[in-house]
Amino acid sequence: MNRCRSLLPWLPSLAIALSAGCAGDTHSAGMPDIVTSCSDAAFHPGAGPDAAEAEPDGSAVDPDASGKDVGSYPGDPDAGDTEPDAGDTEPDAGDTEPDAGDTEPDAGDTEPDAGGTSSDWYLDCEAGSDTAGGHSEAAALRTLGQLNARLAATKLRGGQSVRLARGTTCRGSLTLALDPADPFTTSASVGAYGDPSLARPVISGTVPVQGWTLVPKPSMNGVDIPYLEGAPIYRATSAQPVKQLFADGERQPIAAYNDACNSDPANGNYRAMPVAVEWDFLSAVPRLKAISSFSYPLGFGFTPGEELLIRVNNWYWARRIVAAMDASTGWISFTGLIDQNLRKNSLDNMSQRWGFTLRNALNLVTCPGEWTFNPDTKELHLWSTAPTQRQIEVSVGNSGVLASGVPNQARLELRDLVVRGSAADGILLVGKGTSSQPSQSTVSIENVSVEDANEVGLRASRLGQLTVSQSNISGSNARGLLTSSVPTVTIRGNTFHANGSLGTQDEPGQSLSSITVSGSFLVEGNRIADSGYAGISVGSSPTGAGVLRGNDVSNYCLQLNDCGGIYVNGYATRADPASSAPVLIEGNLVRGGAPNVRGVHDPTWMLAAGVYLDWMMSNVTVRDNAVLSNTSRVGGVFLHGGSNNLVEENTVFQIHWPDLSVAYDSNQPDPKVMTGNTSRANVFYTQSATNGNVLLRDVFYEEFNQHHPKMLNSGVNYYLNPLNPFVIQKQGRTTSTFSTWTMNTIDAYYTTANTDPLFSNTRLVMNEGFTPMSVALDESYCDKDGSAVQGTIAVEPLSARVLVRCYCNRDGVCNNRENHSICAEDCP
Repeated sequence: MNRCRSLLPWLPSLAIALSAGCAGDTHSAGMPDIVTSCSDAAFHPGAGPDAAEAEPDGSAVDPDASGKDVGSYPGDPDAGDTEPDAGDTEPDAGDTEPDAGDTEPDAGDTEPDAGGTSSDWYLDCEAGSDTAGGHSEAAALRTLGQLNARLAATKLRGGQSVRLARGTTCRGSLTLALDPADPFTTSASVGAYGDPSLARPVISGTVPVQGWTLVPKPSMNGVDIPYLEGAPIYRATSAQPVKQLFADGERQPIAAYNDACNSDPANGNYRAMPVAVEWDFLSAVPRLKAISSFSYPLGFGFTPGEELLIRVNNWYWARRIVAAMDASTGWISFTGLIDQNLRKNSLDNMSQRWGFTLRNALNLVTCPGEWTFNPDTKELHLWSTAPTQRQIEVSVGNSGVLASGVPNQARLELRDLVVRGSAADGILLVGKGTSSQPSQSTVSIENVSVEDANEVGLRASRLGQLTVSQSNISGSNARGLLTSSVPTVTIRGNTFHANGSLGTQDEPGQSLSSITVSGSFLVEGNRIADSGYAGISVGSSPTGAGVLRGNDVSNYCLQLNDCGGIYVNGYATRADPASSAPVLIEGNLVRGGAPNVRGVHDPTWMLAAGVYLDWMMSNVTVRDNAVLSNTSRVGGVFLHGGSNNLVEENTVFQIHWPDLSVAYDSNQPDPKVMTGNTSRANVFYTQSATNGNVLLRDVFYEEFNQHHPKMLNSGVNYYLNPLNPFVIQKQGRTTSTFSTWTMNTIDAYYTTANTDPLFSNTRLVMNEGFTPMSVALDESYCDKDGSAVQGTIAVEPLSARVLVRCYCNRDGVCNNRENHSICAEDCP
């Protein structure tokens, strides 16, 4: 039997209430615990936010009837959700101080050692000593726990530096305690020292696992799991909750129903939720009961620590951790809070049979590399061949770098570091003050890599200014970078890769974007690839203008739907769209939207727009962007309501459908407020025999004839569709030919049947680099103005040019390969 292929045979369908899950501690006597090497003795979990409220802006939701998740953008969240709970901005008891005997510096440690200065701390996790003074390279400390203790006792001041030895790895968390009484006329800093040819120092949130034992006959809840007999299932234990597991440096997948080895492909290996589902939102503990039964692997009921992941709508995963199950009543209780988005959407969407999946239970282990952790028994199981001969590490504990309660006047710099495998956020920065009155502190991050954070790579809230440059954030299970209540943000010249993977993060999957910012922001010159939700997600603001310029965004919406490569949400100013501060989206290259529809009710509806202006977003200029190769049904530029938006000089090429989409919803304000939008000088190229270039969605088309001059003013755009003579559609139904469209516009347009030789050699020239490039053409083409293009052409950075065989441009001159048969107007 190939145990990697299937969970089958399953037992017959059983009601959920048949099993109560694990009860009590089944820890095996003599089973070794996880041990650490060169680790922080005070390394305990708890300094990060609570499991159900992992992000400062919480799971705030849109209170209107639409149910659209406001948590997917960084606007003003609901009260109480913008900040961590009490106790969450500071490490838990025992975390700010080291173990007994370490709370005070050793004798002589408050003074610098010979050759050191009182403004410097040194840490060498291989050759240092915790009995040393810590103020010189020769007297470096050895553990992060001891360094944290010294910093807690003396506080970090302006001009003081913390330096970690290059070429070393320190396990645990770095907790920065800044002196609130210091004027910070110069910056405090954290960085590296030593031979510059060595690698940057690493702060690792992982610890090695030892003491693996083979489990020849795996069982769960006292029931054997036959298909795992003979499989290489190994067991160890951990006193601390395990958040991630790495084998030889590679993150391994948590056991899940929807893995590659599951043989049930229906709905993308996501089960359909039973129609009869009852949620109890009034109970002190959120509960769920399935009245109708459904097939559960091997008939097991829900087990404490197991994850239930529900696709309640296109843009939101509701993630809940099972706390207990009452076998007599069938009620399943969960840890954390029931967020409003789940509350609003669950009953309607469950009845439509949206999908769900299960994770983190031993009976879900079906593939090599999969693992599971039971928080009750403290047992860790792993499918692996000879784990004792591999480097197996797990993420436990806190955020990698934590600066909590950053004083109002503080200046802080982080540079030349690697933060890897954190159990919570990679870097967590929280200023003093409130969300409406954040601190005036300034934080700069340069040449820092944050890798494989279990939650957010870099989370910042209540700071005055944040600058992130020349850094890398990759592999974050939740968002890559998130700011909340930071008035001024600059994100320049960074790389973001594979963030929002919906791994084991301790937050709902409401937004898995690579970059989420608000306020007055500049996001410029970044490469952003493989995002679970939006590549860049920004929120509207009545005060801070924003610029998104010169970014390369590729492969987005990989885990969710109804999102964009660049997504701007106007909910915060929706009641008064005119109050939105201006946003400029200019010179970006956006490509490869691939909306995820696993578990959704209607997988035929896909939405992953290249540039998405949502919820009445107004006063946005979308200029000189290239949006390419998107498989979404709304794939180019999408205006979802809003006023005074300008879409000009963009190139939209080979989008599935459509190039330009304009929507007005019936639950939005009067369509007469949707005024002043203009589309001009764009090149819209699609190649579909059934779809046009422009989609007027929802009730917009009914309003179009009455309000067209106000709702969308169209300048001279260029529509290319060699397969379809229709330009305008409403919800997939052809509604307007180009001649009808031009009755109210001055658009230029050309289209012919697909046999026309003029369209037999369309060419896209793209520059993916940040510098200009030259391209040699093999023959003569025409640009959008009908002018001949030949020889060598210049292509600007992060841009694309669509070239076609020359066409009839109706300029009154017979040129550019025109002749009478194809252009009688210019060639009589």
